[in-house]
Amino acid sequence: LAQGMLCLAQKDWKAANDYLAQRLALVPDDVLAALNRAAALVELGEAIPAINALEFALGLGAREQWVHEMIGILFAHQGQWQVALENLEMAVEKEPQNLNAWNVLIVAYNKLGLMESAEQAAHKALEINPEHVCVLVNLAGCYIDLGRHDEGVVTFKRALALEPTHTAAHSALMFGMLFSSQPTASEILEAGRHFDVQVCQPLFKAYSFEQRSKELDRILRGGWVSSDLKAH
Repeated sequence: LAQGMLCLAQKDWKAANDYLAQRLALVPDDVLAALNRAAALVELGEAIPAINALEFALGLGAREQWVHEMIGILFAHQGQWQVALENLEMAVEKEPQNLNAWNVLIVAYNKLGLMESAEQAAHKALEINPEHVCVLVNLAGCYIDLGRHDEGVVTFKRALALEPTHTAAHSALMFGMLFSSQPTASEILEAGRHFDVQVCQPLFKAYSFEQRSKELDRILRGGWVSSDLKAH
């Protein structure tokens, strides 16, 4: 159990699932192991095993709102946003203080083009915790998508004041500033320099790069990485 929990904390979902499955084989009614194995399978995006694990955990006494939250996250991972939305709405209805469910629900509304609902959900979440960085970033993204660039810029700045190295917020802030009526050219330039110091330079220091070959027949390779570094 302890090893499975450690792997879960380290976001090694596969190893966590393996260890917790071993624990449940020995102690089938271990509620903690059942809950956390279900969470690991949700993060792995394995729909049928995850749903089976969630049903098993529910049978051991898991809270219904937690199961709805996990199902919502599972289908969000798979891009099935309508199913995700329906479960996340049930989760926050049963547990209005659940910030994680609110945050994923904001994303689901956004993905389905329900921008006003996304904005309303974000404000409800910020009433619970005005300093929730992910909610602030998602709210700022809603403002940008709605063409309310000034509000988006202000909200991205709020998020970055709380978490100065938030890569996606930096990238989106600079995009929003290009369309906002407020920033001057020098402020946009300064935002770019700040992004370089806070994000780019640490990344370059963290990785070693192969020295470029001057051979003319060497294959040229190009690449792209998203602002959150997850897609590449």
